Amino acid sequence: MTSRRAVQLAGLFVAIFCTTLAQPPVLGRLPIRYILKDTWNLNATDVALFFTLSAFPWYFKPLAALVSDRFKLAGSRRRAYIITSALCAGLLWYLLGVSALKYRTLLCTVTAINSVLMIGSAALGGYFVDVGRSNASTAIASTIVQTGRTTVGLSSGPLTGFLATLGFSVTCLTGGSILLVFCTLACWVIQDTSSELGSPDPSIAVWNWRAFLRLVFHPPMWITAGMLALIFLTPGFVTPLWYHQVDKLHFTPQFIGNLDLVGGLCGLAGGVFYSILSSRVTLRTVLCAAVFADVGTTVSYLWYDSAAAAWIVAALGGLVGVITLIALIELSARAAPIGFEALGYALLMTAWNMSMSFSDSLGSWLLDSYSMSFKDLVWLNAGASALVLPLVFALPQSLLLSSARTLQDEAGLEVT
Repeated sequence: MTSRRAVQLAGLFVAIFCTTLAQPPVLGRLPIRYILKDTWNLNATDVALFFTLSAFPWYFKPLAALVSDRFKLAGSRRRAYIITSALCAGLLWYLLGVSALKYRTLLCTVTAINSVLMIGSAALGGYFVDVGRSNASTAIASTIVQTGRTTVGLSSGPLTGFLATLGFSVTCLTGGSILLVFCTLACWVIQDTSSELGSPDPSIAVWNWRAFLRLVFHPPMWITAGMLALIFLTPGFVTPLWYHQVDKLHFTPQFIGNLDLVGGLCGLAGGVFYSILSSRVTLRTVLCAAVFADVGTTVSYLWYDSAAAAWIVAALGGLVGVITLIALIELSARAAPIGFEALGYALLMTAWNMSMSFSDSLGSWLLDSYSMSFKDLVWLNAGASALVLPLVFALPQSLLLSSARTLQDEAGLEVT
């Protein structure tokens, strides 16, 4: 591996921490939930609604991605956006300690943090596709992305559990400090790859319109977006699971955080397994196997009734979940059209994120309004996930033949 390639992949890893670790649903997942539950006595539906409303800026990620694709900030299409968003989010985390005194100000500040991190995440998507196209296969770049996210999970799981036992102001100081540290590190290791890849000049209007038409009439991207939406558009049980852990099983915040740690460790093993598997079988085979395994893992939650069962399910979910996610990330990278890397990837991730957010709210609503049990939600989720399998065979053959091709070969497009 060349030094330039190693630096780019390291920069990709650091950029993930800049835009992911200090997200309110990650670092503040448990501290914020306990404030909502214990201070304002909110039920599962209202807690899920808070996170759904505060995540609203993420629905505008394609617009931010388009800006990153078309307009440079401080001479950069990726680097400056990522660093600036991390810096602004760090300052807002410090402000969150004061705004948490009232529900409305808490919601507004958390939404603001999500807004600036969304901009950095949009640029990160383009940086990921750039790196994959320039000098690394989609399998390598996708594995780096998910390994970074898994590492975030490893660190954030125990950390968010520990912070939930302390004052909320400690969480806010921690979030701001983490972002400022990684913002400084990003200044050293993140390189902007757009100039190396012959990216389009935004001043050439004819090219812009031709490229935009290519985006609109790019079937692989839209088919992939539909598949991602349907995969996650199921009655989810993230918030219901947390209520099940706290109210039924009486798990402590630290124990819940440690479960995330176990899932993250097994996720790292899943990333290693995927890197080996991707060079031996087609992406279609991986996706099919992943859907089957994901359904089986979901069914295992039916036995989630003790600490021992929680350890086993967390380990299984981490292993299978990461393999599935890397396969979906690689599919998304292949489907993003050249010239609109950030926008194409952001459209796919928006379909993904909106479905997941709606999924958790739907599951929580069914739990509270129709008195459905946690196990009923598990059956609904598993059954709906199984219906996705036929969609794998509807994907374009060009996206699924091999997991070792470079992104530029897979895209099948040339910039003219």
